[in-house]
Amino acid sequence: MNKNMTMGHRVFPATICGRRGGALAPGAAAVLFVSFLVGPARPVFADLLGHGGMVRAVAVSPDGRRVVTGSFDYSVRAWDFVEQSEVGVLEGHAGPVNAVGFVGDTRAASASDETSTSVTVTDLVRRCATMRVVVPTAPCLVKERRTDGARMKNILLVHTGGTLGMSGRRPDALKPGSFFRTVRERVPELTQLARLEFEVFSNIDSCEMQPELWVKLAQRLAKRLPDFDGVVVTHGTDTLAETACALSFMLPGLRKPVVLTGAQRPLGEIRSDARLNLIDAVTSAIHGPKEVTVCFDSHLYRGNRVRKVSIAEYDAFDSPNHPVLGVLGVDAKFLDGVAWDGRFKLAARLDPRVFLLRVFPGLDPQIALSILPRVKGLVVEAYGAGNFPSSKALGRSLTPVFAQAQALGVPVLVVSQAHRNGVDLSQYESGNAARDHGAISGGDMTVSAAVVKLMHGLANHSADALRKYLQRSVAGERT
Repeated sequence: MNKNMTMGHRVFPATICGRRGGALAPGAAAVLFVSFLVGPARPVFADLLGHGGMVRAVAVSPDGRRVVTGSFDYSVRAWDFVEQSEVGVLEGHAGPVNAVGFVGDTRAASASDETSTSVTVTDLVRRCATMRVVVPTAPCLVKERRTDGARMKNILLVHTGGTLGMSGRRPDALKPGSFFRTVRERVPELTQLARLEFEVFSNIDSCEMQPELWVKLAQRLAKRLPDFDGVVVTHGTDTLAETACALSFMLPGLRKPVVLTGAQRPLGEIRSDARLNLIDAVTSAIHGPKEVTVCFDSHLYRGNRVRKVSIAEYDAFDSPNHPVLGVLGVDAKFLDGVAWDGRFKLAARLDPRVFLLRVFPGLDPQIALSILPRVKGLVVEAYGAGNFPSSKALGRSLTPVFAQAQALGVPVLVVSQAHRNGVDLSQYESGNAARDHGAISGGDMTVSAAVVKLMHGLANHSADALRKYLQRSVAGERT
């Protein structure tokens, strides 16, 4: 590409379907990514839709000096670089296309619907003031199929941000980058697994993830799920476990896989783990259990059972109190998912007014007591089986915290700092004292699951129903 040209990018929605090397037609909702070049001359844009095979596009300016080429093997959604010029020619298309140009708000006579093999497609570039994307309305004529004859699954790939999609090179700081362009370049094999549709939900560092975004994400997934066989959500690792928990509680009764994945290194880096994680996640969304899961380092975990256990190793997650749901080695093997009661429904409400209190030697009970009037729920991360300081003689008993919470009507959920096994409030004296003041055992739930489940329970249940909700397994989060 000529270094003197300036490039700009925009993302536009479109509706298309097709197959590699076959006739193309409108169909299921998809997202089409159209790139175009911006320069000092009068703007001339082109829109190429529905190309299902290898793309090799060339646009030549009138003086013949500036040439732009773009190619992408095994594409299921067309994307081409078209240079703004007075006259344009797209050459080298070995398969059918459906392309339309616009002049301002008016549809120009520049449609080309080639259903036979072509090596040159002209008249696809028109002088215009604005760029618009065509949304075809004709019925879909073909369905994409794998080479073995089975119908390719439709998988929605939703990007929320995180290291996997970031740009930058160490030791410089990483920042959100252009994710889907990198996916097309680095992992073209994904389109051999499934018919993919991309969607950007957000593009943030996962440390910025908040309950309000969880609610919007759950609402978005519930709306899009009927059109797909499964969903892959790319996410940063720092709060991936919490997001997986939130989705598992807000999407009860799932009948399709929702798989979260991420990476320890950005997809654009040579030694990134992102490429295999994406391939494994899409595979899990096609064949895996129908629940919210986390796919990382060739293992599939129940989403509300995982903990992040590593910052620098690729096996970043573990599920100490529940077996893995899948192992993706030479073969991909999966266990059955949650046995849901009832139909799928959206329960996208959370009350984030929850506080997490981690017990440690020297904790001043007055700090916890001062917080209680400002919260609606409290999670206590206790020692061992649910233990905490209770000696009045030593002056730091936490028993008054449980008593005050009961008086204020603040539910207290107790989980363990230990990664394996769970809380039993009947085992020791301090646990008995907490239970006598209304504390609820979190069993073997992870801290993440306990915090998010309490948020969800507060928003959806009354006091009596909340206690029962927290004590039972809702989405496989506790034994």
